[in-house]
Amino acid sequence: MTDDQQIAGKLTHRVHIVESFGERDSEHRENHSTSLESGLKLIGVEVFRYTATDPKDLADIFTRIGKEHVPAGTVPIPYIHLFAHGYSNGSGLALAGGNGVTWSQLGDCVRVLNESTGSLKNGRRSLLVLCMSSCYGLQAVQMPKQNGKCPFYALVAPSRSIGFSDSLIAFLTFYHLTIAKGEHGKRAVAAMNLASGQTTPVFRLVTWQDLER
Repeated sequence: MTDDQQIAGKLTHRVHIVESFGERDSEHRENHSTSLESGLKLIGVEVFRYTATDPKDLADIFTRIGKEHVPAGTVPIPYIHLFAHGYSNGSGLALAGGNGVTWSQLGDCVRVLNESTGSLKNGRRSLLVLCMSSCYGLQAVQMPKQNGKCPFYALVAPSRSIGFSDSLIAFLTFYHLTIAKGEHGKRAVAAMNLASGQTTPVFRLVTWQDLER
């Protein structure tokens, strides 16, 4: 058995939901996050939820995930699902406390996660799948590279403004197809757009290969 086969046999999936919304969005936030969590648990995924109000909270959450998310004897695929408003100019995310984070600052958080898990060392790749329930979340491709490499394995996000319900239906579809059914990411993203009623491909998948060509 090759090393890749041994790793594949030990892969696990965990989804870390990181949310940051103000009081005016509290009902939408709770409905979205709770429904997403319930759907993930139905397909056997371990779910963790966190709330960030400012950039320090966000950094601390990524640090915690990096230290705690690796079960003994497994190679986890860390899915981080960010649920926050995205700026319409594509410059980053708005957080509940009134502050925002730029993509460079989010990249700093991701770097801490990669360093904690030993990613991007000795020729390895980050296994992080970053999912964005955020308007214009696709602009996260602006995160700087780490050691000359893309800081994530894949990014799944909308390219423009998106509604709460459309985002929920789309990501439930994505996780069900990729994790429960083993579907290829690009096909799952095509299904996301279909399931959420998009007439053009709003949700998109960007992989490290796309950004390192």
